[in-house]
Amino acid sequence: MKENKKRIRLTYDMIIKAVHGDKGALEDVLIYFDSYITALSTFYVVDKKGEKTRRVDLDVKAEIQTKFIIAIQKWKAVL
Repeated sequence: MKENKKRIRLTYDMIIKAVHGDKGALEDVLIYFDSYITALSTFYVVDKKGEKTRRVDLDVKAEIQTKFIIAIQKWKAVL
């Protein structure tokens, strides 16, 4: 069963708040990009029967999220 994720609309104001350290805004930005980050963290395993199974590497996903947060913090010089 899919979990209910709240729909987020990415706005300039939200990005500005996230860049300046607002934890709620930063969380909303991560939620907005969650599907994309999950896709980047996904790989497939083929079993002995030849069936493909999709897996998400949670360590890779956490690393991408961390690097994204660090990158957002560096935007202060631009915004």
